[in-house]
Amino acid sequence: MAQNAYMVAYDIACPRRLRRVARMMEKHALRVQKSVFLFHGDRQAVLGLLEKIRPLLDLQCDVVQAWRLSPTTDRASHVAGTPSQCQPAAVVIFRGGTYSPYYLRKSVRNDATTTY
Repeated sequence: MAQNAYMVAYDIACPRRLRRVARMMEKHALRVQKSVFLFHGDRQAVLGLLEKIRPLLDLQCDVVQAWRLSPTTDRASHVAGTPSQCQPAAVVIFRGGTYSPYYLRKSVRNDATTTY
């Protein structure tokens, strides 16, 4: 199966459940914002991750969503304002390759918009 990149985001109502979901996500994906992660895997892997998270949720008020990123999409990030520094300053090694986060690259400042 081909590895895909997925953006996974959550909105959790209870702080205790939020911490549990965040810890689970940090074991499987790269945090890019407070509640947004980059996950690498095939369709079965992302569905498996969502199933692992399901018991941690109150399905009436919490949500975890995953979107497959197009392999042809330019993954440079474009930021307005001050980006959160949640992510680790590291290269992430995963089965099938490595991922060098874009924030490790030199940033270019243009008015209020930053491109990494």
